[in-house]
Amino acid sequence: MVPSENSNLTIRELISYYYSTDDNNNFYPDLTGEFSYTITIQNTSGGNLWARLDNSVLVSIIKYGKASNDNVNIFNPFLGCGGEASRVFPPVQLATSQDLLVSNKDADSFSLQPGEYEDFSFILQCKLPGEYQILFEISVIDQGRQIKKKIDGGRFICPSIYTEWVYDDFVEGFRKYTQRWGNNEYILEVPFQKGDKYVVTENGELLNLRKDPSASGEILEKLKAGRILYIEDGPVQADGYTWWYVFTWNGDEVYGWVAENPDWYVLYQLYYEDATPSP
Repeated sequence: MVPSENSNLTIRELISYYYSTDDNNNFYPDLTGEFSYTITIQNTSGGNLWARLDNSVLVSIIKYGKASNDNVNIFNPFLGCGGEASRVFPPVQLATSQDLLVSNKDADSFSLQPGEYEDFSFILQCKLPGEYQILFEISVIDQGRQIKKKIDGGRFICPSIYTEWVYDDFVEGFRKYTQRWGNNEYILEVPFQKGDKYVVTENGELLNLRKDPSASGEILEKLKAGRILYIEDGPVQADGYTWWYVFTWNGDEVYGWVAENPDWYVLYQLYYEDATPSP
């Protein structure tokens, strides 16, 4: 990551969701098939020299074809990404080689006093499996000169299949989730398992929470969309369904059995990325 020209404006650090399982420092996507990538730019002049950053960034995508590592295990420590006041740019889709000019609408430009910095944050979305090189070019007015900061963002891998191991504080261990490309999108293969958390979807609205693992079991509550369920036990096969013993995390704490159906639930990590429910 080297600027094209020396100046008093420097790339201070690169922060990104970084899932590497090889020795080449490649980037891999999260459970949503996306990369969160932040560039921090700081005015490091020691005097009174201001600098100005343009609000547009040229993003060059170079596709190299099929990913060199097309079936990969990814370690996800959930380290987080970016600063508290990032300048967020529109999503960049990874599908083919192209140049894109993306703009942040917070202001026409961003002025930096000596010592100040700006975080430029990008979401890169896998829209076709492959291996991509991403280059960023930022226009800067520094000491009266207009220069271009060119940043080699590195290699981004969109595998056809990837298995992500996600650390879960609630079970103090890692859980396994597999993404498989199909029908022009990643399809998340999430087997129900004890210790997982799910959220009832709109398709699961008024889901029956039953006293026993049976279609004739007493209904304890009809769960609305948005209810968070923690799987405590199971499975039990009965009446043509697979049943799991759960309790609710938001609202009144209720224990009971629900039938498994992938259309009725979404994985908690995908629905409430930043939420911290209390039992």
